[in-house]
Amino acid sequence: MMLQVSRKMRQARAIQGKPSQGKVAVLRLPLCCASRRIMPPRGQSADCISAGTGSESLQKKNQETSVDLRNAASYRHWTRVTIRFGDEDRLGHVNNAAYTVWLESARVGYFESLYAPKKGLDTVLARLLVDYVQETRFPGDVDVGSRLLSMGNKSIRSGYGVFRDGQCLATCDCVNVFFNPQRRVSTVPPPAVRLAMEEELARLQAM
Repeated sequence: MMLQVSRKMRQARAIQGKPSQGKVAVLRLPLCCASRRIMPPRGQSADCISAGTGSESLQKKNQETSVDLRNAASYRHWTRVTIRFGDEDRLGHVNNAAYTVWLESARVGYFESLYAPKKGLDTVLARLLVDYVQETRFPGDVDVGSRLLSMGNKSIRSGYGVFRDGQCLATCDCVNVFFNPQRRVSTVPPPAVRLAMEEELARLQAM
């Protein structure tokens, strides 16, 4: 077995040494060394060994994340939130956990502005990514901007910015999944809800 593996590894080196013509040779190794990583030929990206959709997925992701969430002009929908005394921590500034409460208020209000609540349809939070930009203190108010970023078959991705006096305090990237609360499973939204989301995305792209 070791002799066969060694021979196949030498074949892999020989293949890598040949000039690349736009194709990547895939070498199938025995299970005993399947975990070893075969580097692509020089000049080729490691992504080229994927099934072929990797570059397309990366390009789509880059297009989705091209929105500047720190720019107040990126938003159409706004929610004002009053900072509570209890939002501050022993460091003398608003605790990071308070931001997620503000973002939740904005997210729920934004979704309700897009479509009326329907029986058998809700959303659950699947991902929450917050970037904290600046600290802030009690008392005062913050304004949270909300917008859609993309829509999948059963999910929606939305972005948020927390602002005070024109300064961005934090941004947030969320993924929510449409959910049937009676059956406790994810679900495809009805056509009317999907249409409302698509129309909102079109309005945002036209800004």
